[in-house]
Amino acid sequence: SCEGDTEEIYFKHLRKLLADKGINNIKIKVDKSPQPDANSIVRYAKTLYYDGEFNKEFRNNIKIYCVFDKDENTDEQIKNAISISNKINAEIIFSNPCFEVWFYAHFRKNITQTTKNKLNSYLMKNENLGQHFKAKNNNNFNRLKPKLNTAITTSKNIQKDNKYSDTGNPHTDVFKIINYIEEIIGESITNL
Repeated sequence: SCEGDTEEIYFKHLRKLLADKGINNIKIKVDKSPQPDANSIVRYAKTLYYDGEFNKEFRNNIKIYCVFDKDENTDEQIKNAISISNKINAEIIFSNPCFEVWFYAHFRKNITQTTKNKLNSYLMKNENLGQHFKAKNNNNFNRLKPKLNTAITTSKNIQKDNKYSDTGNPHTDVFKIINYIEEIIGESITNL
């Protein structure tokens, strides 16, 4: 489950790429939580996992990711979301200050503390994304794919010890999803 439109669109385009390439040993289901706060996202994933289509026969073969940002989430909300995620064996994919730090990581090898406004400003001016990078029909995944390895390296380089608070800015765990998919398909996504 994820927080916003940007995340939902990005992962849906990743899913489409895999389907178009005939990769059927991994299925991606993207569900945007009705509420964007960390607790709601994890609770929504829990509802899907226990009450939704993830019935018992498939539960052992499912990897659940809960994707959300620091944004307005308090440290207490994030701590509670982590506690719930541990109970359903879901992995938190956290970005600080926001998901767009993942996009930015495609173009920078080193990122210092930043804000959502600075990231959006840069990405809107970026020749690969343009001012409409937040549009619902924009395929940011394909535009960013050639620089995916840079984003993975940069994301690993900016990991902070205290990532779930303001002091963990910048931070993004999105690369963990990419790495997991590449492990399953046995190939780099940039080669697809």
